[in-house]
Amino acid sequence: MEQASNMDTLVERYGPAPRAFLVVPMVGAFFIDFTNALLITGSSTCSGDGDSVELQVSPMQLTREIAWDLVTRHTQSENLRKHMLAVEAAVRGYARMFGEDEEAWGFVALVHDFDYEQYPDAENHPFRGVEILQRLGYPEWVTRAILSHADYSGVPRESRLEHTLYACDEMSGFVTAAALVRPSKDLREVEVKSIQKRWKLPLPGLPLSVSTSQQSWALPSAPRSVRSPSTV
Repeated sequence: MEQASNMDTLVERYGPAPRAFLVVPMVGAFFIDFTNALLITGSSTCSGDGDSVELQVSPMQLTREIAWDLVTRHTQSENLRKHMLAVEAAVRGYARMFGEDEEAWGFVALVHDFDYEQYPDAENHPFRGVEILQRLGYPEWVTRAILSHADYSGVPRESRLEHTLYACDEMSGFVTAAALVRPSKDLREVEVKSIQKRWKLPLPGLPLSVSTSQQSWALPSAPRSVRSPSTV
């Protein structure tokens, strides 16, 4: 009797066979697929030591959407967000100039400081952020580049990406400061020669170092003359 009652309910709601026999399996299949999608790609959650990262897309994609999701979830400071955006813009420019993968380089640049607001000390930054990226499955070249931008990390800069990230990270703040001291505060009015004058570099035309003690390195394959991306 209970089975007949259930069938009557199905027939009343979905209509007589074969419609009922089509709708019910379809609903069940949809539910299973939806659940699997959430578990696999819809919401990737990694927890550990109080960290939680939830992404709306596959975590292994080096997309700007995922990078920005990480930034906004871990960083509320507008100034720190703007810093990461500035570094991203510069690194993307050099990626184009060098013929490298702009999306991949841009991803690394945008997330290089995403853990800094929560862990603003040398003991944790950028190590905690790298741990999150490792749990999400990102490759070593991504995490290594981020580690290498901190002099105290113990990871030496070797690849072109690592040198570029370091240079752009250090110079972005200086260029921004140079813009803010102008009456217009317009970054578009800042010229390379103005940066050189303020920086007082012994090597004219090479605004790629953080201090005179660190100017012994330069971007790989970059001549000792101004080589700035045409578009940043």
